[in-house]
Order: sequence, then C-alpha cells, then structure tokens
Amino acid sequence: MRKLIFTIFSLSVGVCAMAQEKPTLKISTNVIHEDATPLYKATITVGSGYSSLPTEVMSIESLIQRYRQELEKEGFAFSELKANPNGFGYETLGQKKEGIVYVYTTNSMATMRKFMKIRPLGVESIYVVCSMDIDAQETQELTKLALAQATAKGTAIANAMGKKLGKIIEVKDVINQWGKTVETAVYYDRPADEYQFRLEITFEIE
Repeated sequence: MRKLIFTIFSLSVGVCAMAQEKPTLKISTNVIHEDATPLYKATITVGSGYSSLPTEVMSIESLIQRYRQELEKEGFAFSELKANPNGFGYETLGQKKEGIVYVYTTNSMATMRKFMKIRPLGVESIYVVCSMDIDAQETQELTKLALAQATAKGTAIANAMGKKLGKIIEVKDVINQWGKTVETAVYYDRPADEYQFRLEITFEIE
C-alpha cells in the first residue's frame, strides 16, 4: 500500500471579469505523493577527464580495477553495475580522455547512501535519482485530493469576497506524467521518495 500525504498552495489566485462573462478564480494545488516502494538509481562516471596525472597512473583499466576493489571491500558485487546501459557512455561528456559510465540500482535508501560514499580516485561523479511508478489508481487518488483541496480553498476565498464558488471550468495539468515512471533528483532539502502532483483548477465565481 502506498502512502499519500498532501499540501496545497494558492500559487496564483486571480479574479477576472470580462464583458458578459462571470469572473473566475484559479487555484494552484500541490499534492505530495509519498512512494512506499521507490527505486534508487545512481549514475557513476569513472575516468581521468579532470586529472592532470600521467596516463600510466590514470589508465581507465587501473581506475576501473581500483573502483572494483573498493566496492567489493564494502560488500558490493561489481557485477551489479551496468556499463553504458543506454548504448552511449563517457564519450557524450565531451572529454578527450577515456572513461566509462555505470548505473547501479537498489530499493534500499541505506544501501544507496553507503554506495554513494565509495569514491576512490577516478570516480568523477555519482548522480542519484529516485524512480517511482505512479499507476492509474494512484493518479485518480491524487486528482481527487487535488480537486477536493482546491474546492475547499476556493470556497474560502470566494466566501471572503462575499461570493459563491461556482462550477469548475478548467483543469490544467502541470508537468505531471500520468501513469508513467517518474524520476526525481535525490537532494538533501527534501524527502527522496516524494513526487509533487500539480493541477491548476479554474472555477466560476457567482
């Protein structure tokens, strides 16, 4: 069972009236989906592109061997890493030296945190994202939450204006990926397993 929590922000509330038309009220919602089964994916670049050390010290073979040894020392099987999984690799970074791109995945946050700390000479970067599958049922639940909260917020605003909240005339999807796998960058300032589901909902004002 996945967990859902939500917050709502009135990012843009506008009341506009045009000739012969009812005024409208736009509410922006931000519903937070907290995934219970996220997949953490690390993309690792190994190379000597940023080093001035001699080639014999920084050969790609020696760098890969050093990385393998450090991983295995910490209990990670080197075979769990996939090299250049999408066909292209280090050459896309525009470096003139040799290198390789690996991808490592795990469902454990603790395991990924341990993995990220392994950075021997030659590991240039480790970029981690959290991957989540949001299915049709979860999308419906998120949409219902967004509509309910927008209605509550809109009603409060309309009442404060001495008006009545009318029917919904437009629902705008804001960068959502309905029924798809979504990825969010892992960073220190927010939970890794959260996805922000956003809608803009416009009501008539009576």
